[in-house]
Amino acid sequence: MASKALLSVIFVAMITVLLVGCDPVARHKFKTALLDGYPSLPAPDEYFAHYSEQLALLQKQAEENSVDAETQVSKRSVHSPYEEKACSDCHDKQKNIGLVLPKNQLCGMCHQDFVQGKVVHGPVAIGACLACHLPHSSEHPSLLKQPVNIICNDCHTEGRLAERLHNTANTRGLICVDCHDPHFSNSRYFL
Repeated sequence: MASKALLSVIFVAMITVLLVGCDPVARHKFKTALLDGYPSLPAPDEYFAHYSEQLALLQKQAEENSVDAETQVSKRSVHSPYEEKACSDCHDKQKNIGLVLPKNQLCGMCHQDFVQGKVVHGPVAIGACLACHLPHSSEHPSLLKQPVNIICNDCHTEGRLAERLHNTANTRGLICVDCHDPHFSNSRYFL
């Protein structure tokens, strides 16, 4: 008897995957239509509220579990609209992209006249701020995705023109941004 129930569950699972594929929302809609009592999806506002509560809980736990919580918090950076819960400054649920403007234009809404040099770093020139920065919060200064001493290496894998000079600088503890501006400059190599 138990094996028949198990086989029917396996059969329903296989049919679900075959009919609706791997999309979790489509699978859920199929299951709610097929199975009586299967829970329906919560409203989008409930998702957001749940997500915010879970994020706050995780952040609180991380701070409590940290041996050196004070140091961790001081290194952390938070985008002020995110910290002020001004989500609608950047996000718009009514638009397909979910943002007020496309990603490559969004940061420029507030960071107007940011570029002040003749030579502009490639990602800055095309508005690809998210190549290096996180939009909400980061464990690193300036909302960087990675520590400032290694983030440049994600894209800049080519050999340095002045390799000996760069090696000497590295051995003395200098990092890229000690000499180069990561956004713009009036000199050729962002010096």
